[in-house]
Amino acid sequence: MKTEPSEDWRIVKVDETRYCSEALAREKKIKEIGVYYFYDASRRVHCCELTPSYELWATEPYAVFTEDVPDEWREDVDSDLRQSMNDHDVVYVHRVTGFEQGYRGALPDREDGQDDEAYYMACVEAIREDLAGNSPCF
Repeated sequence: MKTEPSEDWRIVKVDETRYCSEALAREKKIKEIGVYYFYDASRRVHCCELTPSYELWATEPYAVFTEDVPDEWREDVDSDLRQSMNDHDVVYVHRVTGFEQGYRGALPDREDGQDDEAYYMACVEAIREDLAGNSPCF
């Protein structure tokens, strides 16, 4: 018997411009930078505190520029963002932060005998691949 997953996968765009130096933003004409994350809204994670947090998995960086800039600048900014994103694969945000967008892509079937954590990580990898443009073929 196939059961529906209890996870509630969602996508959120997080503006991280405040972490960009003003000098770099002026030089590269950056208006906004950030990362798209996905997370399971039903999962409660406690990071040494009473308030539960969301576990956000980095998927794709983005950059918005104040004007048209050379491709080389875009590539430099994208490369820096990807490096930063790869350094911090997972971030935790308090659940009181309201995120709304749901993920409705294909999730893997749970394998016989697969525990909850293993299935959760299989979902994480499937969503990452899907959002990176590597959707499963049907």
